[in-house]
Amino acid sequence: AIVPVAVALMLVTLGNPGVRLVSGPIPFPLGDGLQSDEAAIEDLRLQDVADRVAAATRPGDRIYVANDEAQSIYWLADRRPAGRYIFPGLMVPRPFYDQVRAELRRAPPAAVVTFPGVRSDYLREAIADAGLRPVTPPSEERYRVYARP
Repeated sequence: AIVPVAVALMLVTLGNPGVRLVSGPIPFPLGDGLQSDEAAIEDLRLQDVADRVAAATRPGDRIYVANDEAQSIYWLADRRPAGRYIFPGLMVPRPFYDQVRAELRRAPPAAVVTFPGVRSDYLREAIADAGLRPVTPPSEERYRVYARP
């Protein structure tokens, strides 16, 4: 039941970039000072992120996007998710981050996308184990793409 709803929400927001499904910031549910996933991508064109991912990877490569609100990057970049858990922040009961960490260590992604203010500490080992390096310029502060050199 969650997948059709998530796909419908993605299609609504993808087709109407100015549409916000809620008004105002969404408090991060863990109360750890991080901003919401939606706030992290508020003024960001996801197609730009997807273009950078596509340029840094090959067709058939699998990637991981660390933002529950930016899942359209998979489709825009034409890359499949590296694991089963593409919405770990929405999974209950927590902590699904441990499952994501283990899954990505078993099958390392070709690229990982992170966003400042959005939880990504669970990805450190996967990024290091896969030998991924930042491919976004230091001047780009709204997101980071890590890929193989």
